[in-house]
Amino acid sequence: MPPSRFLVILICVRRCQSLHHPPIYSPALAASIQPWGVSTLREQIKAGYVTKAAFHEEQRSSIEVLDVNGLQRRVEIFPAVAPLLVSDLQEAHVTFFVASAPTPSPLLPLLHACALTMAVMWIIAILGMMDSFIFGCIILGNELTRLGQQLECLLIELSTVVAAGKVRHEQSMQALKQALLGQPAAASSHSTASISENVWAATALQQVEPVPVRVEEEA
Repeated sequence: MPPSRFLVILICVRRCQSLHHPPIYSPALAASIQPWGVSTLREQIKAGYVTKAAFHEEQRSSIEVLDVNGLQRRVEIFPAVAPLLVSDLQEAHVTFFVASAPTPSPLLPLLHACALTMAVMWIIAILGMMDSFIFGCIILGNELTRLGQQLECLLIELSTVVAAGKVRHEQSMQALKQALLGQPAAASSHSTASISENVWAATALQQVEPVPVRVEEEA
């Protein structure tokens, strides 16, 4: 990759990252705006020169202030002074709110990752190590494939051992039941079979039992 193309990619990525907080004014106008400190901000609030204020949700190290001239400036603060500023804003009846964090664009991480990957590949190509890099990737892929096969064989062996253990457990439980029950178990099964035979016999007798018929005598 030519160095000029790489620089263009890095500049594009930096420009995309700056979309979160774009510059409010031109550089010349921004340089003419007087910066404020915490003490100056409190004085301007009490003097009535501040119309709106916004605290950042994602950070508490700065506050956005809009003055009566319509100029917006960011004032660097520390978290401990935030309650004092809120009290001053309430006493001066200045509208203030907490600005929600901007939603990051899903393209920024993708562009950043692509730029870093291309930069690494470009450095490898400059150092003349591209063939070694490709050979190393092949070796790494082969080792990962072998590791996956060994893991699969281990899982198969574990499943086989678990299945054999279940079979041995069931056989042990069956032998224990036969040792504890013994002959009564056979007798109970025989009695169950005889009861079933008696039930079938009774059903057959009920089916062949004659039905009485009422005959009226003649007068």
